[in-house]
Amino acid sequence: MSFTRGFSYSGAQNIVCSLWKVNDFFTSETMIDMYENINKGLDYDEALRQAIIKLIKEYPDLSPKDWAGFILINN
Repeated sequence: MSFTRGFSYSGAQNIVCSLWKVNDFFTSETMIDMYENINKGLDYDEALRQAIIKLIKEYPDLSPKDWAGFILINN
């Protein structure tokens, strides 16, 4: 059982969550970029992937713990 199960049962088509606690600043940056990518017409998975790639490029010394925990669950 997971926190996302309730959203899934409620009809959410796509759920983005993190597998562990992630820095708020980097989460904000990633989510803003992801939704901008979605507005440009990218699929949710590609939008998240591109947002994470941008974050890694902007902050090359960033630890994977600050970006690798994001996952997309499609229903």
